[in-house]
Amino acid sequence: MYHVFVVNDVTFKYHLEYLFAGTCALQNPDFLEDSEYRNPSNKNDGVTPKQELSICGMIADVSRIRPGDKVIFYLTQTTEHEGMFFGIFVVKGLAFFDSNDGNYLSPQLGVNLNFRVILSPDKVYARGVSEREALDSLRGITHPSQMCWSMIYRKLKGKRGCTMITDYEAYRLVNLIKKANNGRELKSKCFTYDNELNQITSNEQRNPYRGTKCDLDVKDRMLVKAERQNKYEAHLQAYVLQHIDKKPLKDLLNIDTNVPVWIGNEVSCGVGMQSIDIMTQQCGKKDIYINVIELKCVEPYDDILDKQLPKYENWILDYISPLYQEKHVHIRPIIIAKLFGLKEQTGCFVQKCQKIKSYTTGNTTVEPVCYIGYTIDEDIKFTKLV
Repeated sequence: MYHVFVVNDVTFKYHLEYLFAGTCALQNPDFLEDSEYRNPSNKNDGVTPKQELSICGMIADVSRIRPGDKVIFYLTQTTEHEGMFFGIFVVKGLAFFDSNDGNYLSPQLGVNLNFRVILSPDKVYARGVSEREALDSLRGITHPSQMCWSMIYRKLKGKRGCTMITDYEAYRLVNLIKKANNGRELKSKCFTYDNELNQITSNEQRNPYRGTKCDLDVKDRMLVKAERQNKYEAHLQAYVLQHIDKKPLKDLLNIDTNVPVWIGNEVSCGVGMQSIDIMTQQCGKKDIYINVIELKCVEPYDDILDKQLPKYENWILDYISPLYQEKHVHIRPIIIAKLFGLKEQTGCFVQKCQKIKSYTTGNTTVEPVCYIGYTIDEDIKFTKLV
């Protein structure tokens, strides 16, 4: 799986020299490191609800990253050069948090990058590929689904420091970078960025990364928000992403950990700014399984069945399925929402789910809706109801 990290002419040099990638929240997420903010009776959260929503969104972004995933850097446009894509690096471990207090390299970077991953070289090329060529050019494009919509939607929506791209988009982007360099990789383990050449160059000095690496677990904070009856959907998204390939979620979601899994969050699926909360994709020899997951911090309601999930299914039918004509695509619509308080309410919603039957169109089967309910007390517990 590939992720694109946004950098500028200043930060890119340090990302390369110290081999890390990061994204930032302006406010310090104190609830990650201070037990004071994990006490429901404490009304001082340190951040406003809007700030915490933004922070949890960034935590969710980096929480989908797994060791072995690949990273491409997007260097933002200046008066001297276009926006450019450079690569390729591989992720060495899970994402971590580096507090704004003493944030490693922040004086040099000019910004506190709170959420980071450590990298190692994969296939590093000197020259980048322009944003125009990667996103706008129609050369080799025979169907709209072949365009790099993940990055196009990012540009339309505004800033997002860490964006996942689909396997197909990554394959095309990597080939463009490789072609721009005539297939020649840099034969080095140490790198820097040359502003004048607008290229990655070899660097003689190896700079070990010495920043702090704190855990990104949002569970305790989510339990606090739930006990206060505050909204916690952003926390739930981060939590699910952190545990999606572990029991019990991997079993409930039919994720085969022996097969590479593509994990996306806030997957943009239209210029109307709608997005899928979480999407996973696993590709076999003959079949592709796509989980389309809608998260709620309340009990589920009819609009999810009638409007939201069908909208996501149609987008996949239009923009993902055409890329895999030689395979059978299985779309699994899934709701992860709060469990109803009354058995009658649960039964009623389960019946509505069961009335929605599977169907096949072209190379794609949309499977029956799955509803996974959860309860939150001293822990979060998931139950598959249909």
